[in-house]
Amino acid sequence: MPNHKWTIEIPIYEYTLVVYTGDDVLSAITHYKLESYIDDHTLDAIYSDKVGGLAVSTKDELAIIVPLDVPASVLAHEATHIINFIFDEIGYETRPDNDESFTYFLTWLLDQIEDKLATKRTTTSAKKKKNKPSKQRVRNH
Repeated sequence: MPNHKWTIEIPIYEYTLVVYTGDDVLSAITHYKLESYIDDHTLDAIYSDKVGGLAVSTKDELAIIVPLDVPASVLAHEATHIINFIFDEIGYETRPDNDESFTYFLTWLLDQIEDKLATKRTTTSAKKKKNKPSKQRVRNH
C-alpha cells in the first residue's frame, strides 16, 4: 500500500492539519522521515504494534499519522487529540453541559479525513487490480 500525505485547512481556527498514511504507522513515519516527532516510549509502542495511530503537535505542524485502513475508532481518537490541542492553544474550554462546539468540530474533521481516505483507498485498490496479472496471462508465460 503506498504512502499518502495531504493537508486539511481548518478555517475557523486557522490551523492546517497534515495527514500521513502508510501500510501502518511505522511505514508512514519512516517514509516521511517523521522520527523526530516521536519520543522513545511511543516509538517502542509503535515497534510492538500497540499504536494504531498518532496525533502530533509540534511548533511547526499538527499531524495525524495513521494506516490507510485505519478503523473509525482510531481516527476519532486521534482527531480528538488534535481538537483538544487546538482548543487548548486558543484558550477554549468545553463544558459538560455544552460540548456542541467540540462535537461539531469532531464530526467536520472526521468527514474531511474520511472523505480523502476513501478516495485514497479506492485509488490504491484500483492500482493494485490494474497491476495484478490475470490468470490467463500468467498461464501463457
